[in-house]
Amino acid sequence: MVSQHRLYESLHAREHITDTDSGHDIYLHQPRLVIDTITDTIDATRTPSPTAS
Repeated sequence: MVSQHRLYESLHAREHITDTDSGHDIYLHQPRLVIDTITDTIDATRTPSPTAS
């Protein structure tokens, strides 16, 4: 978990989801979470950040 947190911080990610109630195959157990997270990520890249110059 410590290495995952370090990776998250180094990537300047918006969100780090760890409590998924699933194993390694999250796409099988929590497909809606995967879809929503991907959609949020795409939307965030399309919307300019208020701090962007």
